[in-house]
Amino acid sequence: MLGFGVAGVAAASLIAEITAVRLGLVIIYLSKELQGVKWDKGQVLATAPLLKMLKMNRDLFIRTVCLLAVFGIFTAKGATMGDVTLAANAILFQLHLLLAYVLDGIANASSILVGRSVGAGDQPLYIRTIRFSALWAFTASVLLGAFLFINKGWVIALFTSIPEVQLAAGQFAEWVVLYPLVSFWGLQLNGIFAGATEAGTLRDSLVVSLSVFLIAIWLFLPLWGNHGLWFSFTLFSLSRSLVLWAYLPRLNRMLAPQNVAAEHNRSSA
Repeated sequence: MLGFGVAGVAAASLIAEITAVRLGLVIIYLSKELQGVKWDKGQVLATAPLLKMLKMNRDLFIRTVCLLAVFGIFTAKGATMGDVTLAANAILFQLHLLLAYVLDGIANASSILVGRSVGAGDQPLYIRTIRFSALWAFTASVLLGAFLFINKGWVIALFTSIPEVQLAAGQFAEWVVLYPLVSFWGLQLNGIFAGATEAGTLRDSLVVSLSVFLIAIWLFLPLWGNHGLWFSFTLFSLSRSLVLWAYLPRLNRMLAPQNVAAEHNRSSA
């Protein structure tokens, strides 16, 4: 909201959230699949599903706090190195977010398909989803990294015309080139575990990765300066991928046909 400063940003965000909720309710009301459906108050207010949803929200909240902590610490540490480095890091971090959004698009599609496969007990669909998600995300990460490596000067110039900032950003741009290669699998697994409603695993992966980031900051920032900061962030992204990958066999076992059937029987009991 123009002229209202921070209060205007907060008010605009609140209006956007309220609008989104109302629009969602309208879409649900007009949905053909739900027309004529009789709502069972007992099922709507059932305690077990509600508690499961609250538990998931708690785990996702912790995950988000860990992620925001990494972003905040990264920015704060960069700010201690001078205005030029801070500006260069801000540009490179925006590039990192753009790369993450592209890979997240594939992860979101995977999340939907995994949720469908889990709900239907369709293990072949689950396996195909993981394979295609890995293939497409790896391909995208290589192409994105190569494009940025070849065109980093041109891309950085889109964000700033200040020569000092361009030079500083160019010195550290290789870390952003490396980012999609170390993070693509973690982002895909984030979508896969989210689709399987395994929010606890997502929480644990971020707690471990945050710990790795903090230790790396303590060790490498004094030694390598801003390179140490970016190295620590790269280790954070890599550890996120490795931790979720370590949990993947357990998810595979949980979604084996006999285990899915057993879980369905328990839910129906």
